[in-house]
Amino acid sequence: MICLASGWLLWRAADSIRGHGTKLLAGAFTLLALNNINRPQWTIGEIQLLRFAFDHFLNASLGIA
Repeated sequence: MICLASGWLLWRAADSIRGHGTKLLAGAFTLLALNNINRPQWTIGEIQLLRFAFDHFLNASLGIA
């Protein structure tokens, strides 16, 4: 919920700020929140390693942004 709220707030604030970094960071927070909604089910599925890799990729993109 924190990532989803952060993404929404940054997206709303991006209109008053020049540049693309705010929108990129807002999109990364939103994707991270949507990706983690079903995290308890990750170990059940067959593509669990792909989900964990995508999760770490999103965390790295948040750090870069």
